[in-house]
Formats: sequence, structure tokens, C-alpha cells
Amino acid sequence: MNSAPLSGQPNAACLAQAHWTFKRSEQKLWRLQIPPESSELGSRSGVLEDKVCECSVTNSARSEQRCGGLSPDSFPNNMLAIETTGPICSVALRGKSGGVVQKESEEGLKHLTSLVPMINEVLEEAGVSVRELGCIAVSAGPGSFTGIRIGVATARALAQTLGIPVVKVPTLETFVYLGGAAAGSGYSVACPVFDARREQVYAGAFLLEEDGRIMTLVQGGVYDPGEFNAAFERAAEALAKLAKRQGASIGCDYDSGRVAVQNASAVLAWAEAHGVLAGYEGLEPIYMRKAEAQRKLDEKEGTEKGASGSFVLRAAREEDVYGMSVIERLSFGEPWLEESILGDLRLEYSDYVICEREGFILGYAGLHRILDEGHITNIAVHPSVRGLGVGSAVLNELLRRGESEGLVEFTLEVREGDKVAIAFYEKLGFVTEGVRSEYYPKEGGGREDALIMWRRAIKEAI
Repeated sequence: MNSAPLSGQPNAACLAQAHWTFKRSEQKLWRLQIPPESSELGSRSGVLEDKVCECSVTNSARSEQRCGGLSPDSFPNNMLAIETTGPICSVALRGKSGGVVQKESEEGLKHLTSLVPMINEVLEEAGVSVRELGCIAVSAGPGSFTGIRIGVATARALAQTLGIPVVKVPTLETFVYLGGAAAGSGYSVACPVFDARREQVYAGAFLLEEDGRIMTLVQGGVYDPGEFNAAFERAAEALAKLAKRQGASIGCDYDSGRVAVQNASAVLAWAEAHGVLAGYEGLEPIYMRKAEAQRKLDEKEGTEKGASGSFVLRAAREEDVYGMSVIERLSFGEPWLEESILGDLRLEYSDYVICEREGFILGYAGLHRILDEGHITNIAVHPSVRGLGVGSAVLNELLRRGESEGLVEFTLEVREGDKVAIAFYEKLGFVTEGVRSEYYPKEGGGREDALIMWRRAIKEAI
């Protein structure tokens, strides 16, 4: 093991070069491990090759938040997990004793002939009959289209026959559990990247927090390599700044002998921590892209869309609070805590707009209504999607909604030195009308003035 400190910006050139070296049977994972004594987050760049990157971060604060998902007392007995999205088919079962039994196929890409025999082997070793199964958790994609269909179809058939629920598991997020990571064992950051063909990759970046929740640093999806590199670089930079604010020290060890491959034990861990029990009827694959025949038809008809997809603007809900708090932590030196966001969201005179893409919160903006004025309290965009128009979208929608409710003027504060933000607000019609002295704290100590900006109603001449 060679140890080397990480510094500077994420090396996008190395990441891009690694993307193009993929073979279709390979799985790539960039991974950092942050020990239990850490409470806040740190991450830097590494070369994305056939290796696992384990990172140590030192900090003293502790998290008091608790994760969602199924509580240990509500786990269905004998949960069976199926993984068929990658090159190796695997099955895992948490049996009566609480231990996990797992089987993997010895040959790659033999899912159709291997899956059912392995299920029988796992049941026999665990001493559980098929009728005693309480739930089926299945890795639903992305990955091999054929493999996904085999796993999902098998899970649906078992659940329907046995009359038991299923848990749909997003494959990319399971990578945070490879190597036995679990809540309370320290933070774990994983960046899975694997071939999606047509010179694209399935990729994402996720952080397993100490309370067991998964922070999304880059939304899982299908990307052009350059698109993913840019998103990952922005997220890694924000994460590193957060670590620095918490006084974290970062170092990195590389283990070049390990290649990450999906496995059923990680699927089981995800299902137990985050799973939602559902009927088999709603279990559908997560392809993230269209089948080749459909894609060619869409190209012929001119309807093919890019990998990024579209977003939705809507009113914020209480279940959005964690996602909003993630953006706060990655964006500000003094972020609002979840309790503060939730309390503000519940105020009768408060309005929030969320920008969402497939369940992932890209950004948000909020204001307080005071007579016919709107005081904009928060606006933030997830670092992985900055520069893509999300900020303009949420703020314009917030202003539009405010005007529809009778607001005629809007105000906000911005750091005097934040030239980018000031220019952004000016484009939306805001002008500087005053200063609040020493309003914002500075990194490293001291205070910074805030500019008071207003967007006034245009009064018609009489």
C-alpha cells in the first residue's frame, strides 16, 4: 500500500483517461473511507482505475441524525437479495440467526442458468425453506439489460408466488456498501463508474453518512465521460471545502489489486437501511437508457434526448428537507440544519420551490412574505449541477409564484465579495440599494458586509 496526500482540484484528465480504458466486463469504483471518529466529510480526487481509494479524515464532531428505511425490528424475516446487473450473479440471505449467507456464480454472464440454483443453495445453507422467505430485494439497475430483466423477473415471480413484498434497489447506490461498510463504521464515499456502451458510462457519487443515510454527490445516471467528470469535479471540490471548514485532514491509500463488482450482500445492506416494501406489480427495471432498438427508432424520428434528462419545478415538501440540507452543507460555511429548514418550511408566510430530477433535488429557493414584499431567505444549487441553469429556474419560479400571490417587490442579501452571485441577481432585475455591515462570517475569521438588493415593481406613468 502506497500512501499519498491529496491536494488541489480533482484530476479530470485522469478521470477521463480512465473512462476510455474500460472494457465491457470491467467495473470501476473510486472509493474513500472515512473512519468512525470523523463526523464531517472530506474527499479529494484520485485516478479512476482498477483500484479502491481509501481515505482517512480526522475530525471531532459527531452526527446526531438517524437514518430512515426499515428499523431492525421491522425487517421481514429471511430477506433474500438478488444481484444480476453486473458480470457476476449473486444471491444473499439474512437468515434466522441474523447472519448473511451469500453465493456467487463462478462464471461471469451465466445469470439465467445460475440464479435459481444459487437461490436453492443459499436457502439450504441457511436452513430456510422457500415458503419462509419474507421479502425479496433485487438490484434493479442500471447495468446489463439482460441481467436486469433476469433479476427483476425472478424477484417478481417469487414475490407473486409466495405473496411477499419486494424492495427495489438502485444498483449504483449499493457500491457504498462494498467492502462491508455500514452505518456507524465511519463514512464511506463511493464513485462507481462502468461502461454503458456508445462511449458513455453509468456513474454516480455517493457518501454513506455515519447515521446511515446516503448523500448523493453526483446523481446516478448515464453520462458522457466529460459530463460526468465536470459534475464529479464540482461535487468533490465542494466536499473538500466542507472538510476544510471542519478542520479535517485528508490522506489517501491506494490498493491497486481490487476491482469492484456488484454483489448481493451490498443489495441486502441497502434494502435493510433504505428499503420501501412494495408489491411485485410495481417492480420495474431501472434501465436509465432506452433499449437499442427503441433508441434507433427515436433517432430516426428525431426524439432522442441526452443523458441529463429534464427537471421539474414544484413546491417543497417536508420529505425534501434532507436533500435541501445536503445542498446547504455543500454550499455554505454556516449551513441551515435540517431542523431549521423544516421549521421555516412550516411557517405560514414561507414559500419554497424545489428543482427536482427523478427524485434528486438539484436546487431550491425560499422566501418570506411580508405584506406585498418577498424577502428571499435561501437559494442554493447542488454543486454537481451548477452552471446548468438550475439557479435561474428556481428563483424565477419563486418570483413568479410570489407575484401570482400579490407580491410586488423582492429583496435579498448577498456577500459583497460574491461577484458571481451579484451578477446573477442583476440579470434577474435586482439592484443594490444598501449595505449591512459585517453581516456574514468569513472563513478564517472576521466578518463581511452584505449588499441589500431589491427588485422593485415597475410603476406605470399616470
